[in-house]
Amino acid sequence: MARIARTDRLRRSVRNSYGLLSDIAAEVGLDATAFETCRADPATAEAVSRDVDLAASFGIGSTPTFFINQRQVIGAQPLDYFVAFIEAGLRDAGTTSR
Repeated sequence: MARIARTDRLRRSVRNSYGLLSDIAAEVGLDATAFETCRADPATAEAVSRDVDLAASFGIGSTPTFFINQRQVIGAQPLDYFVAFIEAGLRDAGTTSR
């Protein structure tokens, strides 16, 4: 049930961000007409919805989310965190990184 609520909340957030997305597209020099045509296309919404559903099926509720050897790392982490995370996984597996 919580996963469904998170997915619904994410979908609402995406719908509310269209103005921001249009602003960013303009800032980076995208063709505004092409961007809006793509954004308004129901196929685009369906593709995004499928991606949100797939992410939710893996327990992903935010970005960035990483999977390292089937273990989830949530959020932007410093490089040292990833190094320690990977080295711990290697130790658990009985191998080393060097």
